[in-house]
Amino acid sequence: MMLNSFYSYGMALREIGLPEVEYPSGALLPWAMLSWMSGNSREAFALLFPMLNIACDMLIVAALLWLLRAARSSAHAPSTVLAAAPAGLYAFAPLLEPFVFAKYDSLPAALALGGLALFAARRPGLAGAALGLGATIKWTPLLAAPLLALHLIRERNWRELVLFTAGLLVSAAATSLPFALTNPAAFLLAIPASDRT
Repeated sequence: MMLNSFYSYGMALREIGLPEVEYPSGALLPWAMLSWMSGNSREAFALLFPMLNIACDMLIVAALLWLLRAARSSAHAPSTVLAAAPAGLYAFAPLLEPFVFAKYDSLPAALALGGLALFAARRPGLAGAALGLGATIKWTPLLAAPLLALHLIRERNWRELVLFTAGLLVSAAATSLPFALTNPAAFLLAIPASDRT
């Protein structure tokens, strides 16, 4: 089961340094934190992991609400709540219960949508930081960065472009560089050592 792998990877990071895994280095940090919070108990980890996913799902809903609110005027508040109902159903749907206990897409999705919401709120440095951190956990949040940077270039908003780029690079480097310096071979590894021939 994936949950056991996440626990093992988190413990390995805490005990031996950077393990050889197929996940980006930033993904190891939440697993190590959850294994530490669980007191090294697999059972407690199995309870904490879904709580992390549910918290991330709630952040996704909050970011979607913020984006909907930013896209509409305050005169349309009831329609904003109505439009956000599918997002709420997503976060709390019982059909998603199996995924809550083993998925790991909610954290990078929360960082991606959080980055977009921060960008819409004109917080380019924080938006870049959220996307950069998300990219070290799973590469998909990085897809938004070129489009947001292009938007700032088209607006000729050089100050916000510099803040956005700096936030992106600093958060990605701060999360990845220690791992890259600790064990460059494991950092660049694409597949687990057990799968290599």
